[in-house]
Amino acid sequence: MMAKRNEKPGAKRTRRIFSREFKQKAVQMLLDGHSAGSVAKNLGIDSTNLLYRWKAEILAESGPAAASLDS
Repeated sequence: MMAKRNEKPGAKRTRRIFSREFKQKAVQMLLDGHSAGSVAKNLGIDSTNLLYRWKAEILAESGPAAASLDS
């Protein structure tokens, strides 16, 4: 059985837009050793997949030196 959302029928979901600073903060929390689940919960993010995507994007932009931080 799937969980039901508390949305009105026909209501459109709006897409949240996160600032670059917010994403960097979230990724830094991951790199500091916090679990993806705890970061998502603390920051009010619905999916840990989003955190992993941000992490990959930020590390790719930072170059090879940042890749060594990814463990």
